[in-house]
Parts: sequence; structure tokens; C-alpha cells
Amino acid sequence: MHPDGRVITDGTPENRYYNQKLNDEFGMKSGRSLNKLLVEIDKDRLHVSAPVIITDKIGMVRADFTLKVLDTGLNNLINTLVIVSGIISIVVITLGLFISNSISKPIIRLRDAANEITKGNFNVDIRSINSNNEIGDLSFQFQKMKESIVSMSENLNKLVEERTKELQRANEQLKDLDRLKNEFIDVAAHELRTPIQPILSLSEVLQSRIKDAKQQELVELIVRNARRLQRLTQDLLDVSKIGSRSLTIKKERINLNELIRSIVDEYTNEPKKGIPNIELLYPLNKDSFYVEADRSRITQVLSNLIDNSIKSIAEEGTIFINLEKKQDDYVTVTVKDSGRGIPDDILPKLFTKFSSKSLSGTGLGLFISKSIIESHNGKIWGENNFSRGESGATFYFTLPISESKNEE
Repeated sequence: MHPDGRVITDGTPENRYYNQKLNDEFGMKSGRSLNKLLVEIDKDRLHVSAPVIITDKIGMVRADFTLKVLDTGLNNLINTLVIVSGIISIVVITLGLFISNSISKPIIRLRDAANEITKGNFNVDIRSINSNNEIGDLSFQFQKMKESIVSMSENLNKLVEERTKELQRANEQLKDLDRLKNEFIDVAAHELRTPIQPILSLSEVLQSRIKDAKQQELVELIVRNARRLQRLTQDLLDVSKIGSRSLTIKKERINLNELIRSIVDEYTNEPKKGIPNIELLYPLNKDSFYVEADRSRITQVLSNLIDNSIKSIAEEGTIFINLEKKQDDYVTVTVKDSGRGIPDDILPKLFTKFSSKSLSGTGLGLFISKSIIESHNGKIWGENNFSRGESGATFYFTLPISESKNEE
């Protein structure tokens, strides 16, 4: 092209555009450009124009390229990529299905079978998991393990059943022995009680007639041991009745304050109770607390607690008894001593049979007391005073207050 934009040659054999001006917009831009390369895309064509300069601009070179070939190649490339992507997707899905069928599903079935076995269901069939790879080997070993567990479980069940039958037979024998023991204790206690009473009565008569001090001491020894044997016999009878649930409670409306006062006076005024160096304290209480209770049984409970306190005091000390209303419907009796306290190994089994380290006691008193108090719908418990920085122990028992109006 001339500098003024006229065509010198258009690259065709006919040179049909010779000496013509290309009046399109790009041609005008290239004509005005002195020494600048122009590149422009217009629709489906690429236009390029470059100046030809020796000393001055002597003309221009312009080339137009169609983009249809590129579009066709790009479309072919996109189609190829789509086809390749589809093939890859099909291969991936096929491979995933193969992996799922050959690995994932057998593993899931093994997992479900393991869950059923942990629940105790051994009827699951693992042999149906067919596979020729490591999964198949794992299934086979799992099946063998299940069969081994089933065999061991059956043997264990048989063994447990046999041992259960043996325990049942042993339990029946123990029940028979326990029944025979209770019958023996009951008979022995009744047989012992018959000769004890005349021994005690005649010893007391003899004691009142003897004037010699040394002989008085000997008779007093007989009386004291006869009473001890009488208490032991009564305790054995009570334990037998508790075991057979035939312990009788004859309730009446009693003033608990007056009952406790009479028991304390008996211990204080009678020297044969044997507490010369022990101070038994019961503060003056003018209130009257009426309860529906068995007078002799409540006396037995309180006497047991006082006797235990006396045994725990080595030489001298105090026993403090208190009566107060701590709840609306219950009255609480407290027996606190300054003795040795309750041994740590006895404390957890305090109210069970024969729970005693004393050489002068059988450990039946607290067991009987617990049964008596519970038959009155009350509670009984004991604790050491060490947590309060004191020596000795404290026993408590509660009784429901009579619904009738309490009177002074």
C-alpha cells in the first residue's frame, strides 16, 4: 500500500484492488499511523498493519486473516475434550462400581456381621461373602472365629447351667442347715431358760439371807452370771424370732420421757448394774413425748445401748442420754459415751449379727435393736465422736410421735 492508502498489490493473481483505497475503519487507522504496528480483531477477522520505513514512511503492509479456521480447530478441540472426559468418567464410574462390589460391600457386610455378633446374634452367615482376594481370606477367618466363639459360648452355657444347678443344690442344703440351726437355737434357748429362772430366784433368796461378806460376794457372782446367761438366752430367742419373722410387738401409748427416766434411775440406783465409776446423765426434761411403742422392747433397745457404752468405758467416764424432737413427726433418742469408740472394721457391719470384738458380748444386741426400731417404723445408727474432736461414740434412734395429742 502507498502511504496514502492505495493498494499496490493485494496478493491475488488478478490484483483486483490495485490502486484502490480500502475505506474500512482499520484502513483509515493504518493510513494515519506513521510508524506504529496495529493489530485488531473485527468479528471473525484478524487485521494487522505495519508501516514500511526506510528514511521516511514509504508505504504500508496490511494482512487480514480469517478466524474461522481457528474456531473450527477450537470446536474440534472442545469436542475432543468432551469425548475424552466422558470416556474418563465412564472408566472412573466403572472402576468405582467394581471397587464397591469387590471391596466396599464385603467390608460393609463384615462390619454388619460383627455388629450382630456383638449383640449376641450368631446366626449371621459370613460364608456368603464370596471373594478371591484378601477380603475373601478375611471373611473366611472371620467365619472360623465366629464358629469358635459359638462353640465356646455353648460350652460356657453348659458349664454355667451345671454350676447353677450345683449352686441351687448347695443353696437348698444351706437353707436346710440354717433352718436346723434356728431350730436348734430355739430349742436350746428354751431349754436353757427353764433352769436359769430357778437358779436366779434361789440365788437372790440365798443372797438376802447370807450375812457373811465373802459369801455375799460369791452369791453375787452367781446372780450376775445367771442374769447374763438369762440375757443371752433371751437374745438367742429374739434372733430366732427375727429370722422366722415372728418377733411380736405389742404397742401402747407411752410417755417416752418417763420411760427413759425410769431406765436411767434403775441403772443409777441399783449397784448391781455395776457402774460405780461411770456417770449416767439425763438432763431434766419436762416435755412429754408420746409414742405408740412396745414398752419392754424400747426398754430392751435403750438398755442394750447403755450396756454397750458401759463396756466401751475402761474405768471411768460419762454416758449422756438426750431426748428431743428434731422433725415434725419423729422424736430422736441419743446415747453418747466417752469410751473407746467403734472399731473401724466393725463400723460398716455394726448392726449385723455377731459384729463385736468384745469378750463380754455376743454382738447380738445391736442386731436385735435394729429389728425392734425398724418394726416401729423408726431408724437407728451409730458413729464415732472423733470427727468432733471427742472420744467415744454416739448412737441414735428415732420413733414416730403418736398422732394423738401429746399431753403434759
